[in-house]
This record gives sequence, structure tokens and C-alpha cells, in this order.
Amino acid sequence: MHSTRLWVLSFVQPCLSATFAGKQYGLMELKLDTYVPQSVMFSSEISTLVYSTDLEKIVVEIYIPSANYAHLLNTTLYAIDGKVTLYDVKELVEQYMRDKKIAYLEFGVEVYNEGGEVVIITAFKVLFCSFKPTLSATTYTRFNFLTSQRAKLLDFFVCYEDDLLYYAEYGEDTSYTLTFVYTTKGGETLTEQRYFNSSATKTGIHSVYFDFFEYYSTYQDEKGALLKAITCKMKNRMFTYYLTEKAPDLYFRFYNAFNHRDFIPLYGKTTTKMKTQKSEAVCGGETAYYDCNSEKLYEFESERLTPDMMQWLEELLTSHYVTKNGSASSKVLITDYTFEVADDDTEKYIAKFTWKYADNRLTLEKPYEGNAKVFTQQFKDTFQ
Repeated sequence: MHSTRLWVLSFVQPCLSATFAGKQYGLMELKLDTYVPQSVMFSSEISTLVYSTDLEKIVVEIYIPSANYAHLLNTTLYAIDGKVTLYDVKELVEQYMRDKKIAYLEFGVEVYNEGGEVVIITAFKVLFCSFKPTLSATTYTRFNFLTSQRAKLLDFFVCYEDDLLYYAEYGEDTSYTLTFVYTTKGGETLTEQRYFNSSATKTGIHSVYFDFFEYYSTYQDEKGALLKAITCKMKNRMFTYYLTEKAPDLYFRFYNAFNHRDFIPLYGKTTTKMKTQKSEAVCGGETAYYDCNSEKLYEFESERLTPDMMQWLEELLTSHYVTKNGSASSKVLITDYTFEVADDDTEKYIAKFTWKYADNRLTLEKPYEGNAKVFTQQFKDTFQ
């Protein structure tokens, strides 16, 4: 049955006279009152669905075509004053996308009448967005990559790779230019451009992959130069990576506002606090502890941040999945934070937050990590 479904956008069809299970159904009408755009939309824009009908009840089914028509919802709704209202579609879809860790989803809503006949089929193309943008998804994706930032500052020894994601329709020209800015040994700043020709092979999410450590090594080995920045331009979309040799004091991977993995390097100071909860028992004149539970809390205070960095940090603080240094085994919980943003560039933007490892187990930090630099600031502080 599902393999032969008609997949159309905002399709409305009146029911014709038919007989089901010996019961006669005449001309009946059911209409979707809620506006659903035929183009892509953000998940935060999904509205409550309201139907006008002269039926006593209808059956509503929400399904995912790409997941073998898996059902998100199948329920019977009763009309009140000629209206049927379907709530919480947004919450249902966003939770599914979070669980599956996907940023783009196509799903359908089918409505059946009392005789089991499909009356309305509505299709949705949705980009996950936990925030409420001031632009429509169509406009936003035409001028932006799937990030709230225009640029990132990173240390290529720690944040050595990234995927810059964007949304494109099937057949869309997605050719782009990379501009590399580097400094020679003589102190001269030069640029080099590379052009890549491509087009979207499907409607949905695509990406441009960056290997910063490879780029850095290429310019250092072949040109004796220091790579400073990389700018990616794709039609109206543009994004810049600024490279630094200053290692971040704290580095998190997290699912951002568009539900794809992002990273954020932070500079500041961390204060570690440890506490142990335990019970005491006395047996045979000897005291012992039981139910011991040790916990480490890390309090971080950032250096002065830009307004853009504060917005980026907001995504980290409200993310549903955060890990330290990108390891799946190091999931963390941000337990508390102080976050204030003023509409004034002269303000001193400082964020404070507390985090801990989700499993509450004390963690042994690795003494050495791949691509790590030997002479870090921490090394000098310890052994100078």
C-alpha cells in the first residue's frame, strides 16, 4: 500500500461517492486550513494543522518515505464545530530528527475519511532549526551555509577538519571557490584561489570538506609559508576560517541549531571542583564507607567574546548532545551557566558555565594526543 502512495505537495481532493464495508458515503469535503509552503521550511516553522470538515472523525497518519514509510503517528481525531486540529507535529518531527541525528527530512501527512479513503496528502520538506530565524528557510539557505556564524577561529592542530554544510535543490549549481590567505617567510601576505565545479545530485544536505592540517602542511612544506585564512564562496554563500597556532583552553563538539555536528574552541580558565557523597556504617567496631559516589565539576569562565561568539556559544549551552574533544565516550552535561548579551559593542562579553561528564566517572586525561604540539603554554608554565 505504502509503495504506491501519491507523493504531492499540499494536495487536496474531495471524496467521491463510494461504498466501504457496506456503508454508503456521499460527497464529503475535507480541507487543510493551515498554509504549508511547497518549498523547504525550518522545523521551527511547522504549524499546528487545522482541517475543516463535515465528517465526524478522521484518521491522520504521519510517515517517513525515506525510512520505508515508518510511522511517526497514526491516530483518530474527532471534529469540533467542523474543525479538526492536529497539535505537536513540530515537536514530534524535531524529536525524530534529534534521535536520528539528521538535519533534513521529508515527511508526509495523510488524512483518511471514515470509509478508509485517502482525502488529503500533504508533503513537507524540513530543515532542522532549534531557533526561530528571522528569514524563511528558502531565503536563509540561498545566502548562508547551515550555520549561524560567518566565520570561525580555530587551531588546526586541535580542530583539524570540518564539514561546511549547505542545502541545495536537485540540479542546483553548487560550484565554489576557495581563497587561501598565507604569509611568506619574508612577511608578505598573498592569496591563492582554487575553483571546484559541482552540482547537487539530490535535494537535501551537501557539504564542503576541509582538512586544515593538510592545508597547513602543504603551504608550510611547499611554500615555506604560514596559512592564515580560508574563505569558501558558493554563489551568495560565503564563510571564512581564520587559523591560529594558539591552542584553545576548552574544545567541545556539539549538535548545533541545525542538528549537525559542530565544534567550538574556547579560551579562558577552568576551575575544577570535586566532591564525594558516601554513607558510613559501623560493624564490629570498625567504620567503613559504602555507596561512594565521586563527582567532578568544571567551572569555565571565558575571555572576552565577540557578539557573534556569544551567539555561537548559546547553541552549545542549549545543545541536546555535547562531547569534549569530539569523543563519543566523553559526553558532557552543561549543568549551569551565566549568559548575558547587550546590544552594545563596547560591552565586555564574558560567559560562565559549569559542566561535568555525563557518566559521573572520574576521567584520566591522555598525556599526549595526535597532532598535539609539544611546547604549549601549559608546558612552559609547568617546566619553565
